[in-house]
Amino acid sequence: MFGAVATLELTSLQGAPITERYKVWAAHDWSKVIWSNEYAFNVGGAPFRVWVSRTAEAEFEESCLLPKFKKLESIVVWGFCIGCGEDPLIIWDKGAWGKTISAKGYQTDIVPLLDYFWNNESARTNDHVYIQHVNASPHGARTTVADLQDRGC
Repeated sequence: MFGAVATLELTSLQGAPITERYKVWAAHDWSKVIWSNEYAFNVGGAPFRVWVSRTAEAEFEESCLLPKFKKLESIVVWGFCIGCGEDPLIIWDKGAWGKTISAKGYQTDIVPLLDYFWNNESARTNDHVYIQHVNASPHGARTTVADLQDRGC
């Protein structure tokens, strides 16, 4: 991408920016944060509008054309990472868990894995480990927050 710059503003579960609160953290502090997110990968085509830079004369050159698909199959994965460790990546089982990640599905199928990983990392570092979610609704749902708090995460 030419000239595109992406920025990231971290937010807590309450939605308040945390960049000010944690900007004094050292690398050691950030190495105790579990970063969690999910992503859908489309198989067989481009999921969004594709921008192409070409001349008018190259409009129908094969290298400038993309095939179109009526319906793209997707694979949803969820993962987390902490520091420099080797961390799990879970392929969302659409047949067993549903087509999308709901709050209930997240709590049933993902939170137990996150809890297990959190406990292992807390024991390994002999310190409190933090969990940072994105603002996806399953992550911030009151029931998810309560579940994580009940587990001590």
